[in-house]
Amino acid sequence: MLLNRRDQERRVRSLVRQLFAQYDELRLESFADNLTANAVYTACGWRERGSLESEGLAKIEFVRHRETALTS
Repeated sequence: MLLNRRDQERRVRSLVRQLFAQYDELRLESFADNLTANAVYTACGWRERGSLESEGLAKIEFVRHRETALTS
């Protein structure tokens, strides 16, 4: 199923709200070259933490804390 960017952001935000019912911090791995997905994560309040060691394709880690989820 293909979603437009607004739908993608809505789904990410919904999932974040559900996960913060149990966790204070969320971590997300993404491929560094997946610019579209990474832009959605950033638009939804995720902050890039840095590169991850990986065999093969480069990966980056995003992080989100519960208090930032309450404001975005």
